[in-house]
Amino acid sequence: MEENKYDCFANVYNLIMENTIRRNKNECILSVVIKVLLLISVIYGLSAEGFLTNNITYFTILSNITIGLIFIPFLVLDIIRLKTGKDLRNKPLYIIKFMFTISIFITGIVYLSMLAPFYGFSSYFQRRGSGLFLHGITPILACVDFFFL
Repeated sequence: MEENKYDCFANVYNLIMENTIRRNKNECILSVVIKVLLLISVIYGLSAEGFLTNNITYFTILSNITIGLIFIPFLVLDIIRLKTGKDLRNKPLYIIKFMFTISIFITGIVYLSMLAPFYGFSSYFQRRGSGLFLHGITPILACVDFFFL
């Protein structure tokens, strides 16, 4: 009788662990997808209007470049975690990612609250689709990845 009681707890524990592993795998897959989308957004946004040659000193451009660069090692680490189950991410990398996430968040907030209303949302995004990627989509994806994944 005693053994059955412990078997019940072991079964509940195994069920919880299976759900945790499944959730971690799904979370890891979602994280990889978001990182790939962010990198596509950064590359398209920077290349669409020649930002790399003309405006490299702007904060918005630099924040997009840096967030793209820090997401590359995190993408590799997520793929390793997905394949092997080993989590190789560490605190110093997260501190750097936090700094760059804040910079891209500032880019998104300032642009969407001050600059886009001044220029007009629809006319700016119609003329320059790259602005939508650099100042809207990339900051949102970076924040979702950092705060929820």
